[in-house]
Amino acid sequence: MSAIQSTDSMYVFAAVLSCAALDDSRDERDTEGFDDSAAAGRWAENQLREHVAHDGSAWEWRVDVARIDRADWDADSWHMGAETIMARAEWDTATGAVVWQSGGPFSFAEYV
Repeated sequence: MSAIQSTDSMYVFAAVLSCAALDDSRDERDTEGFDDSAAAGRWAENQLREHVAHDGSAWEWRVDVARIDRADWDADSWHMGAETIMARAEWDTATGAVVWQSGGPFSFAEYV
């Protein structure tokens, strides 16, 4: 299960599914908001498994999970960054499993 566990009504736990585009940038494919981090973690793992099964692992699927102020989420004025990210889930082709990173530093160089 996921490496994150937190619940706070002042926050939304945003999970952003992305993959590596042909130009090596990150292409955001889906975003969902959750009231607790465990639900965001379950969604992340399910999305990674489904997309790898359907499209293959060459796309370097990944889910970043951030804790966002609820007011920013509601106003759609939030962003994924070093100050908001809590964890990152990626598909490990060697083990065929989801691997979690719950401590930084997190790289955002692929996002353009």
